[in-house]
Amino acid sequence: MEILNEVFPISKRRVMNLHPITNRQECLHAFEALKIQVAQGAKVFPQRHLGHRGGGRDCNVYWHEKEHIWGVFETPAELDRFWICWGASHPNTDMSITVETNPPLEGFDRRCAGLFLKDEMGKVILGHTGRVGGGRKGIGMKAFQQFADDADWQSFLWPNGKPGRVIGVGQLGSPSLMGQVAQFVHKVAAFKTFAAKSP
Repeated sequence: MEILNEVFPISKRRVMNLHPITNRQECLHAFEALKIQVAQGAKVFPQRHLGHRGGGRDCNVYWHEKEHIWGVFETPAELDRFWICWGASHPNTDMSITVETNPPLEGFDRRCAGLFLKDEMGKVILGHTGRVGGGRKGIGMKAFQQFADDADWQSFLWPNGKPGRVIGVGQLGSPSLMGQVAQFVHKVAAFKTFAAKSP
């Protein structure tokens, strides 16, 4: 089963005034809130093995049939960031990670593709800078930004004053969070498929 942006279209939304969350407790609260919300209504596939840079672990996988995505939420001791990864295939058939949205545990780290942000209303947003990896030719940040030009890109300032751009992956607490995340995950999946077919 393949769900791309024809089913979950990514469209531009209102311009938001976003600020990265850097406080450790606020980051942890956002992580736990996201995990709890994604777990609601999900089918859990317990103790599925996933690898990451520097290791791997057995994780609980939260599968959403309607959106056709799964999520994993871990805090590996060997990493200095939250490990939030998403897949676009059924866990019984393929446990390949489509994209990771890993915010730092605290502060800010521009090497991390994921981050938590707050808008002007205090709503927490899971964001992604477009740093899509995959270890294959044609897959990278610049190529993805061009492919996903129609996505919900938002401008913001890093705490050091440097400008940045981020995709609003999903708003925590929103009833449409899973649909928002699915838009992004399937966009990345479509990008990787496109890149693999490109000469």
